[in-house]
Amino acid sequence: MDKKLDTLLSFLYDLNDSLQLNKFSVNINFIQLLYWPFKQTFPESGFKYSSELLEHLFFRYEKRLTAQVEHLIIDSRYCIIKKELAKDIANFCQDIYNLQSISLDLKYNQLTSLSGESIASIFLSKKCLQNIHLDLENNLIGDKGLKQILLNIASLPLLVNLNLNLRQNELTKKSAHRISQILQKQENLESLLVNVEQNDITDEGAFQIIQSIQYLSQLKVLSLNLGYNRFIHLEKLRTLRQFQLHNLQTFEFSFVNQQFQNIPVHLIHQMTKNSLQLENLFIDLRSNDLSDYSVLCLAASLQKFEFLTSLNVNLMSNPIELTSFKKLIEICYGFNLLQSAIISHRNFQQNANNNNNQRHSKDCLCYKLQKKTIENKRAILILNAYEKYIKPNLISYKHTNMNLKLNFWDLHY
Repeated sequence: MDKKLDTLLSFLYDLNDSLQLNKFSVNINFIQLLYWPFKQTFPESGFKYSSELLEHLFFRYEKRLTAQVEHLIIDSRYCIIKKELAKDIANFCQDIYNLQSISLDLKYNQLTSLSGESIASIFLSKKCLQNIHLDLENNLIGDKGLKQILLNIASLPLLVNLNLNLRQNELTKKSAHRISQILQKQENLESLLVNVEQNDITDEGAFQIIQSIQYLSQLKVLSLNLGYNRFIHLEKLRTLRQFQLHNLQTFEFSFVNQQFQNIPVHLIHQMTKNSLQLENLFIDLRSNDLSDYSVLCLAASLQKFEFLTSLNVNLMSNPIELTSFKKLIEICYGFNLLQSAIISHRNFQQNANNNNNQRHSKDCLCYKLQKKTIENKRAILILNAYEKYIKPNLISYKHTNMNLKLNFWDLHY
């Protein structure tokens, strides 16, 4: 280990002991970024050095950290850490009894179920813990490794914010069922972010997660990414009628590349029908074979959100006509508090024979958008309408007395 780095770490811990800091942050990535430009081989040297640093940090100095630390941030992504090192991190965290907030970024580390059990011990007996950010993306945790993590999280009585990134971890519907179980016990949650994309949780597991959210009556921020899971049975939507998320202020929903047509629009309607205080809405429905009817239903559902300030709807790669897309844009004009709107659309089902009709519809759309936006000084509307075989020609409009931004694409065939 570099003597200069060793001296620096000693100084930082002595400083922490002296000042009684209540926040401690460990960021390993800056070492990788600092050393990679001087190495001929990209991954090995950086990963090895980072692992050595972690071992040095957690093994030699774990007893030097004061028990008064309340906020802990550990960033060790891309380090390919060993299971022994995961245990060292767990031991390091166990001595911090007053921990209120913890952020663990362990993505891309080839962690297995054994490492999952070590990570689970971090949350054991942390009765003061209120905020958890756990990023395990692209590991090999599996159902077995995640089980104990979820059980320990479920035992936390004061948990308010929970962020779980479990993308690509060889999970099945068993893990989805366990996630739904812990959510039912966390009635005080105000912010929930769950990403289970690229796992085999099936439509049954995904619906279990969705159903459990109805128990979170205090929820203000909700972000769900259920990934490539097939939702086959439309009758399951009936179970969502009990949703009572009255306090929800931010809602993010990602259903990408599902090919199940109108179902996601019905899901969004059911989950937000009582969330009249919604301020921020992000919907990603790319590549879902949505029909024009779906877009019209979505537009109708959005009308009830009179307090909406930010809207982002991604409808790219859906066979939607510009007339339906135009209806969705027009809904934005009715939101008096709207400050930012991004509506994205790309239709791959074009026919060269009706280019003239599309040109006419698009010209009308741009004209109305520009006219309406000028009348609404508070709006910042960004329209991204993409067409196959079209070369984009950016046109912008600026006015010195108005806060607005207009981006749209002219048609060239």
